[in-house]
Amino acid sequence: MTTQSRMQQIDTLANYPMGTKPDYFRLIKKTFKSGEPMKTKIICFIAFVSYTFYLTAGDIYVSPYGNDNAAGTRQSPLQTLEQAIKQAREWRRLQSPETTGGINILLEEGIYPQYKSLFIRPEDSGTTDSPTRITAVPNARVVLSGGVPVTGWEQGCKDTRIPETLRNKIWVAEAPRMGNRILETRQMWVNETKAQRAAQFPDGVMERMIDFNPEEETITIPTPQTAGLNAASQVEMIVHQRWAIAILRVKEMITEGANTIVRFHDPESRLEFAHPWPQPVIDGEKGNSSFCLVNALELLDQPGEWYQDYPSGRIYYYPRPHEDMTKAQVIIPALETLLTISGTLERPVRNIHFQNISFEHTSWMRPSYQGHVTLQGGFHLLDAYKLPIPGLPEKAELENQAWIGRPEAAIQIKCGNNINFNHCTFQHLAATGVDYERAVSTSIVENCHFTDIGGTALLVGTFPDEGFETHVPYTPFHEQELCTGITIRNNLIEEVTNEDWGGVGIGAGYVKNIHIVHNEVCHVNYSGICVGWGWTLQESGMSGNRIEANYVHHFARRLYDAGGLYTLSNQPGSVMRNNRIEHLIDAPYATNDRAFYIYFDEATDGYTVENNWCPSERFDSNRPGPHNVWKKNGPQVDESIRQKAGRVAVGGVSQQRIIIKTKLTKRRMKPTNYHLFDFLDFDPDLSRDESLWKAYKPTSVYEKDGDICINVPFQKQVLSNDMAPDTASPREEYTLVIRQYTSGITRLFIGFGEKSMTDQSEMLQFSDRVKKLPLQVTQVEGEWIISTQDGIQRALINIKPPVLDRWSELLPDPQETLDLRLYPDGKREIRLAAYDHFSPPRYDALPLAFCKRNGVKERATLSFESKPDECFAGTGERFAKMDLSGQTFFLKNQDGQGVNNRRTYKNIPFYLSSRMYGTFYHTCAHSKLSLAGQSTRSVQFLSDQAMLDVFVIAGDTMEEILRGYRDLTGYPSMPPLWSFGIWMSRMTYFSADEVNEICDRMRAEHYPCDVIHLDTGWFKTDWLCEWKFNEERFPDPKGFIQGLKKKGYRVSLWQLPYVAENAEQIDEARKNDYIAPLTKKQDSEGSNFSALDYAGTIDFTYPQATEWYKGLLKNLLDMGVTCIKTDFGENIHMDALYKGMKPELLNNLYALLYQKAAYEITKDVTGDGIVWARSAWAGCQRYPLHWGGDSCSSWDGMAGSLKGGLHFGLSGFAFWSHDVPGFHTLPNFMNSIVDDDVYMRWTQFGVFSSHIRYHGTNKREPWHYPAIAPMIKKWWKLRYTLIPYIVEQSRKAIASGAPLLQALIFHHPEDKLCWHIDDEYYFGNDFLVAPVMNSENRRDVYLPEGKWVNFFTGERLEGGRWLKNLDIPLDEMPVYVRQGATIPVYPDEVECTDNMDLSKSIGLHIDPHFKGIFKN
Repeated sequence: MTTQSRMQQIDTLANYPMGTKPDYFRLIKKTFKSGEPMKTKIICFIAFVSYTFYLTAGDIYVSPYGNDNAAGTRQSPLQTLEQAIKQAREWRRLQSPETTGGINILLEEGIYPQYKSLFIRPEDSGTTDSPTRITAVPNARVVLSGGVPVTGWEQGCKDTRIPETLRNKIWVAEAPRMGNRILETRQMWVNETKAQRAAQFPDGVMERMIDFNPEEETITIPTPQTAGLNAASQVEMIVHQRWAIAILRVKEMITEGANTIVRFHDPESRLEFAHPWPQPVIDGEKGNSSFCLVNALELLDQPGEWYQDYPSGRIYYYPRPHEDMTKAQVIIPALETLLTISGTLERPVRNIHFQNISFEHTSWMRPSYQGHVTLQGGFHLLDAYKLPIPGLPEKAELENQAWIGRPEAAIQIKCGNNINFNHCTFQHLAATGVDYERAVSTSIVENCHFTDIGGTALLVGTFPDEGFETHVPYTPFHEQELCTGITIRNNLIEEVTNEDWGGVGIGAGYVKNIHIVHNEVCHVNYSGICVGWGWTLQESGMSGNRIEANYVHHFARRLYDAGGLYTLSNQPGSVMRNNRIEHLIDAPYATNDRAFYIYFDEATDGYTVENNWCPSERFDSNRPGPHNVWKKNGPQVDESIRQKAGRVAVGGVSQQRIIIKTKLTKRRMKPTNYHLFDFLDFDPDLSRDESLWKAYKPTSVYEKDGDICINVPFQKQVLSNDMAPDTASPREEYTLVIRQYTSGITRLFIGFGEKSMTDQSEMLQFSDRVKKLPLQVTQVEGEWIISTQDGIQRALINIKPPVLDRWSELLPDPQETLDLRLYPDGKREIRLAAYDHFSPPRYDALPLAFCKRNGVKERATLSFESKPDECFAGTGERFAKMDLSGQTFFLKNQDGQGVNNRRTYKNIPFYLSSRMYGTFYHTCAHSKLSLAGQSTRSVQFLSDQAMLDVFVIAGDTMEEILRGYRDLTGYPSMPPLWSFGIWMSRMTYFSADEVNEICDRMRAEHYPCDVIHLDTGWFKTDWLCEWKFNEERFPDPKGFIQGLKKKGYRVSLWQLPYVAENAEQIDEARKNDYIAPLTKKQDSEGSNFSALDYAGTIDFTYPQATEWYKGLLKNLLDMGVTCIKTDFGENIHMDALYKGMKPELLNNLYALLYQKAAYEITKDVTGDGIVWARSAWAGCQRYPLHWGGDSCSSWDGMAGSLKGGLHFGLSGFAFWSHDVPGFHTLPNFMNSIVDDDVYMRWTQFGVFSSHIRYHGTNKREPWHYPAIAPMIKKWWKLRYTLIPYIVEQSRKAIASGAPLLQALIFHHPEDKLCWHIDDEYYFGNDFLVAPVMNSENRRDVYLPEGKWVNFFTGERLEGGRWLKNLDIPLDEMPVYVRQGATIPVYPDEVECTDNMDLSKSIGLHIDPHFKGIFKN
């Protein structure tokens, strides 16, 4: 290997995304081969050492869900980038060791709203050896947004300025406020698409003006056809004037028959009519200049248009046909500048690098206040006029003067060095995107994407502006004031200049040694790449500029006097070569044809121009200098140069041309084989040794031991945009096994030669109902038919050749495929996604495939077909709408960080379909499940393990399917009677005295309660889990617990499965491997708040460690503790050596092993099988019960909790609870007060849940809410009244497939409405519950089919209809009970369940005599 290729390999290392962990010992071993020159090894070793320093840089983590008072670690991130920059600044000020190798500010996935411009100053500077890197974590989409959502849209408008026929089509919303002011805007995005301000004509369409009168300062136009426009107060005119536009605020419109005379406000009126260049043209070669009127409510007449009224701020919008304004995401910008990097000549800002960040949503408001009249390139005139006597000392022929202002920019950079942007996105920006204004050197913008930008995408250099007359040659006093050594490389710039058409793709003014190379610039309204300023042959510091190998196309869409490549003034030693320029557009409203592929405008000099390809020699020069050299430009340039122009991948492979604008994805610049990259997670640069192997038609099918074995060949695929077989690689053949069970269950298994089918798994616990049914196979006319011995068909393999009418060779024949249909219950067909529905080379789903990396099989995928109207549910505690179709989930347990996002503590690899089947993926590997999300016609599953073991369960009811799932993975056990009472907790009680005082008060004030839970504060140190009571605050733990037991209270204790560095047990745990040994030092914040803040994870794959852990719990249970809260468990130390399996497989399974251990020891000691668990995986339903994690004490938190609970119940779990009234508060996480109505409504929700526990970050006892305390007590007593019913339904649940909280689809899967209702549920079989989740005390309720009775009022109601806008008093909740039902209730008031004898329960008959629970 050559030294050059060695360095390329090191470059690959250096380009690893921050936060990834490459196996660099393997890489360096691969690099150092024996027999190679020592010089090569030394070079590689130096580069390797440099890279390891990079890996050991100080990391600051930021997350939208973080806290700016946190430590900034991965486990406890900050919330804002501003705070992270401040922390980095402090590290540098204090010369902290974290600065060694650089500082990495790592942003987690999400949107980061900016309410002021982010400011980076000289004190934030890095060094060459220690830069500051601001980057997204791997695979995250990070957005810095200056936008604000517009909500509260209402349909219909009564404003008479809108024609009556359109009023009901218009939607109206109030503008949001920023501080104490209404937010004004000129931009609005609806579902990420920019809406057009209400205009006289469609976007881009204009009308020719009649006259332009400088003396009167008027423009005469044809009289508009829109009624009432003359009276509109906010009208603007967009004027097309040669190479620029003007935006003029209309002052007056005077109609004289067919003509209307228009006057304008100052200052723009004076500027527009005083300055001659540019001005509108009258009687030009192709007619007069054009105009368009915009921004009046009277003009709002087309879908996609909008208008903001002044001064009310009210926003009017005419939606496009596909837009649902009840769901649309509407954003308006609040900031003009997102990021300011500003130093001084003496103290520049240095060494700041941005990577994988998207900068979005900025405004541009100056035209609303001052109009907008430009000279060129988007630079607006501050003052300008024609000279009565021409000439300046520097330019004798000059006939006008102008002073210009610089356009506003989303990112402004002044006085800096090494300020770099890599793989960033700049979109939805209203003015300039990125602006290197002055005195910036040695900086790079590369691999970035600029799109949907109102002005110039990327601006560089002094122009100059403000106090310097723009035609005078600019020679800076300090040479460093010039921008020098800027590299702009490999960027895609498209669909920019959409507000100020006179902007450009890349614009550079007075610059030196700028390199603009391998960029693609397209779909711009004026010129593509422009370098130079000043209109003079005199030298002014510009020199050594290089414009090379760029691809410019589709330019000059609206203006003229344009160039694909455009230059001005003298630039000695500059080069323009190897570019490709094409698709010059004839602007429809140009008044002449002056537009060129290369345009040397006034006084261009010093350029060597060679080997630039364009379709014709359409070039022009305007008074050029004598030192330009032209060599071989035009269509005669070699084809190889044409092909190499434009963007290239990191490895040097040309990237695909992107002509059509597409929706933003997390990997914008990648090949387009979306199956490989969007679902299979292939490296987009194809730099890894990865390969895809697709299933082909079976070679044989046979029966073996009652199973059907299918020999399936797999063909390696070429990694290209169009999928095709790699015929140079031989096929590999593996056996797919089909096994049939009773209960309508079919099993598919393929181990790819490495794994065998087994029933021995922690996740599996077959019931007696699961019996294997022998299968047989027969071949009939191109089909293998697989059936059970009773003749019922269970599967079919189609091998028939397709019927063809061959008339075209346009596309290749499709590859072979695996066409397999399953009939688990002998009725329903579940079919693999065998065929693509577009074209053979593009597969949106593969029926069966596996992936290799470095020659090792590492991932496998399987896809079923879905139907257009198919709905899905389940997958664990999923905080999402009831119908999960269209969504893709990453099945990896992790901290849910609340209940309103895609993360969850409880992923279950099981889903239910409205087609009445369910699928259980028997794996604990990290997986991806797309429910008609990636492919809208497929259910796709991707496992990070080269094995697929899939159970497909069919049934006539949801209960049958869920019971089938429990038949495979186990049934829940029955929780003890006391667990159905009230649990009281908070984070946290700190002493026995505090707990006794609370318990005594509850008894004195007659609040029934069964459990008191001690959270994180019962140890020696809060959160320091040592499984021992604090001896000072709990001097007699056993006596304390027994005393509470005598009062009718059980004690529950918090703990977690990690051992802290300073815990009493740490030496014992390490010595005996009870915690898994770490393979690397873990990041830590010292807060004891997550796994990585502890020394190690208890290894439940190691039997001795499990027994040791049980011993710790037994000591507590022997004291009288009755329940262990098995908190955490959703994540483990991934860089550790576990005895039984790799951490990548253990992470999901860990919850099951952890809860099983705690459950078993609890049952052994107390006789009651129970835990209080947060995380879960398949099989955890055997060990109840689980609660919903850290929800916010808000309506959103309540709604999210219910959604999660309903999906959790549809994932095999019978029992589930949630923190009442939410875990943490707003706006202060720990210290804000919960609103009374939230507390009350959440209490009602808790009463009608399987279990009810009060818990949270501050006080939760009811007497702290005196206004509602009497109502709370009343509802607590109702809970105890209903315990006989809850126990009865629980006994039914543990013997069936039912949960306690049942989504409406559990009973009514055929009712399409029920698939979209996630805020109602059945409680058991007889109650329908509709919690109120708003402060208005109102809601709609859907009553399913049947006869219902209001549980509180006794009102009789027919089902199958909506009850609209119900007014619900705070002490009631919409609860309906089936007419004719008998509800077991307890007739007496009790203090706890110890006082209950369930044999004394009575039946509450819901008959004509029932008047309501509180009235009977």
